[in-house]
Amino acid sequence: MGLVIHPTDTNTLYVTMWAKPDTASWDGGVYKSIDGGDHWTEKNNGLPQTIGVEEGMTSNYPVIVIDPNQPQTLYVGNNSWTPDPGIYTTTDGGKHWSWISRDEEPDQNVDPGWITEQGVAVKSLAIDPVQPNRLYFGTSTHVFTTDNGGVSWNQAYTEPMADGYWQGNGLETTCIQDVAVDPADSQRIYAGYWDMGFLKSKDGGASFKRTSNGFDYGANAFSIVVDPDDAKTLYTSFGWWEENKGGVWKSSNYGESWQERRNGLPDAQVWSIAMDMTSPRNSRTLYAASYDHGVYKTTDGGSNWSAINTDLGVDGNLQVRKIAIDPNNPSTLYAGIEAKQIENGNDASTIQGGLFKSTDAGASWRRIDTPLPQLSVWDIEVAAGDSQTIYTAVSSEYDHSREIEYYGGVYKSSDGGVTWTQMINGLGRKKNLDVLSIAVSPAGPDILYAVTSDAPYHDNSSGRGIFKSRDGGEHWNPVNNGLSVLNFSSITIDPSNPTLLYAGSGGNGIFKGVDPAPTQ
Repeated sequence: MGLVIHPTDTNTLYVTMWAKPDTASWDGGVYKSIDGGDHWTEKNNGLPQTIGVEEGMTSNYPVIVIDPNQPQTLYVGNNSWTPDPGIYTTTDGGKHWSWISRDEEPDQNVDPGWITEQGVAVKSLAIDPVQPNRLYFGTSTHVFTTDNGGVSWNQAYTEPMADGYWQGNGLETTCIQDVAVDPADSQRIYAGYWDMGFLKSKDGGASFKRTSNGFDYGANAFSIVVDPDDAKTLYTSFGWWEENKGGVWKSSNYGESWQERRNGLPDAQVWSIAMDMTSPRNSRTLYAASYDHGVYKTTDGGSNWSAINTDLGVDGNLQVRKIAIDPNNPSTLYAGIEAKQIENGNDASTIQGGLFKSTDAGASWRRIDTPLPQLSVWDIEVAAGDSQTIYTAVSSEYDHSREIEYYGGVYKSSDGGVTWTQMINGLGRKKNLDVLSIAVSPAGPDILYAVTSDAPYHDNSSGRGIFKSRDGGEHWNPVNNGLSVLNFSSITIDPSNPTLLYAGSGGNGIFKGVDPAPTQ
């Protein structure tokens, strides 16, 4: 996995070997040669040697560095999540190793910053050639540095503020699922993160605070709704991504603390929440997309839920990703369903997703995308003032059962879902086009923004960034100036200021965009 050479005796080499998980014996770690590689000796005394059922639970040391001034001193990084991740050092050429990066009490010597639960599993490691007591190591989310050879480590990715808030310094490695802006206060922004949970800002995104008081599932925040008539009231959904568990929570104090609202809901991820804004303020009607269980409804602000799945889904597929309410008619609902992939040994089959519509507040459903099938629907927008105009965000996928490739992009219906048109002029080639989120601007029903995502299992990134249309999707133009990544999962327009946009990326946090003239 790693190789270093003694700076003055080039016959002395150190390598680190990969330990395969779920095997009978651990055979990784550090090996040393003093004869140019002809013979090797294991040097693992003091290093964890755990075999786990998966790579993240198996001790491995992908990175190794050597002190150019004191070549008997080396450092390696343990990449497993547990046990004892972090940096290990030797001062006797590998005879003995000691652990020098503890991120937990009682002998903690690592300042984790605001990301406290991700641990210090090491991805990268560097030593300063001029001042070898200065080292840096990186995890999947942090960067840490030491000036004293690992006696103590400081985080180098964020700055602490007052009252539990933090400010980024330019290094962002987080993944965003949803962003919501308080319609009564543009400075108040809420964000749903993968792995990090729920964060809030009260200064337009300049600083954030994470709040999780009351959560059973704090890992991932999937969907956020702010009550437009009572800004201190929020609903959000949480869950694990390793397994399908989660639910809905409510806050009555701007997201500072949370109360469970899962009575009647399955213990499953809730990917989307929608609120009927015309329902009574003290007894809101909401809809939740419970993954693999369909759509659930509450008429008492989340105290009780019930399933509303009559005629919903194809062949039992209820992997609902998005719920949308017609802003012009709250009895009209839309549900976007993800295709379900079934593995049968070497064979694979696909159960279609698609777009479903209800005109009776969820009492019954019918599929409306059959004229132009959309295999997986990730987002739905209905134009304000025009219930006949519907937009969907769709990903490209291959239907194994029918041996048909379905192309993604933005789809539009101008007749309430009777007919559909794929609107991709300007978005690039059809293959590997994945649009995960769209937004219709308050500045006009023909002004749209769409974000593209990076599909898994490929050689080159397929993310294309953010696009804008000002003719109802007929033509699209990229608006990527200032972006450091082209992989996005959400796009949100400030409801009270359509010149401000927030885009949630898959790996570089949240970007704030300014469109000073949306109609141009």
